[in-house]
Amino acid sequence: MNLLSDLEKADTISATNVRVIEKYCSRWGVSAYHALLQTHMLTEHDLADAIAETYSIDRVYSFDKNDLDLSVLRKVSYADAIRYQCCAPQRDEKGSYLVYIVDPTNQTLMSFLSQHLDGYRLVVVDLTLMARSIEEAYPLELQLPSLESLEPRTP
Repeated sequence: MNLLSDLEKADTISATNVRVIEKYCSRWGVSAYHALLQTHMLTEHDLADAIAETYSIDRVYSFDKNDLDLSVLRKVSYADAIRYQCCAPQRDEKGSYLVYIVDPTNQTLMSFLSQHLDGYRLVVVDLTLMARSIEEAYPLELQLPSLESLEPRTP
């Protein structure tokens, strides 16, 4: 999967946009997902909609703390949720972990999920909702033990 070429095939962005974003990614060392947002090529909402449509993944527009299952939430630590930009707050009706993601082309994330969750279903959210979901989902007692493992970010 290549986010830029897939979005181009779906007529979400043009070939010129792809070249500009590729140069931006190379220059600033960011993913195509983040480059699309940082350059304001697409809004968070529009990018999440395009990803959901392009990859046939369900799209979620809101987060409800009442649907949390703490035993499921513990499968992905707070630090890993931040590191990989994902959140697994519950299981669906079939018993699969429901995993909120922003970028299904992130191979590091997909490898992590394959190694840590048996049977999961992806849903796409925008970046702001992802951050809010992680912060609201994890109670303080689940955040503190995993904060030690977070590496300091360099500007």
